Amino acid sequence: QHLADPMAEVPQLRLVQLFEALEACPQAAERLQSFARRRAPLLFDLVAVLLGPVTPLTLRNALGRVLCRCIARHSSLQSFFCSSLGPELQEEPNEATPAGR
Repeated sequence: QHLADPMAEVPQLRLVQLFEALEACPQAAERLQSFARRRAPLLFDLVAVLLGPVTPLTLRNALGRVLCRCIARHSSLQSFFCSSLGPELQEEPNEATPAGR
């Protein structure tokens, strides 16, 4: 929630450093993809911050590196990430295939 606040850049980068420390931990990968307390997974929130229009460049770079390394390291997280993109990648029935597909 507070990662998207452009006024809190230093604490945000500290949070990214914490994620870097947890990157190799299998429990961190599980937590990134869990639907705890009926909320969206933390991975979705972090990607939203990463792609947010007001995210400072330093935070965008740091968070992007950590998320990419974390996803690359954990096969369960790779599968979850790809399956979460599934609905956007599926074609609607009776629709023309978009150019380039």
